[in-house]
Amino acid sequence: MTQYRCFRIGEGPSAEGQTALSLKQQYRNLICQVNRDEAFRRSQLANRVQRARTRLQLQRAKALSCLEQGITEQLQLSIPKLQEQLICQLEQQSLELLLSVARHFLKELSSTDRRILTRNFERAMETLRGSNQCLLHLHPEDFSSHMDLVQKAEQLGISCIKNSEQQRGKALLKGPRSTIHLDWESEFDQVVTKLLAEYMISGHQP
Repeated sequence: MTQYRCFRIGEGPSAEGQTALSLKQQYRNLICQVNRDEAFRRSQLANRVQRARTRLQLQRAKALSCLEQGITEQLQLSIPKLQEQLICQLEQQSLELLLSVARHFLKELSSTDRRILTRNFERAMETLRGSNQCLLHLHPEDFSSHMDLVQKAEQLGISCIKNSEQQRGKALLKGPRSTIHLDWESEFDQVVTKLLAEYMISGHQP
């Protein structure tokens, strides 16, 4: 049951009532102040978070820009070297293709031209300055197919040896101090070795 307290006309609340009203007002003021402080704190925190996000975005953009610039500079430095390597590889591949074609051509030529060994023999004898202290090794079956070579050697006083270990289509001229292969492959390999050495010396590294 609600109780009502009546005051006489001209009579206000008692000292206790005034104290209670004062405490309530102070409580309300305190609550308002706490709310204002909390709102200010949240606002400050939101501002700091936003500034941190902004700084992070700027740092990220700067890092990406530096990374992109570094990659671009690295590519610019690498492109000439890559171009040089590509050109060198193309030149080397072209050279290998050319040598392969030449080797195939010479192989086909040697199968039809029996005079190759004879011409190589003549050049070898010029190198040996006509020395007849040599032995010409041929496969036994090559004596009949390379009769011109055998006759040329015999004219120069060179002894011809039937050597079953000698590969067919090839000849070996053994002198006192040196041995010369008369087949086109050995001569071709010597030319290729010299050519590749000059190619490497000219600065074309693989």
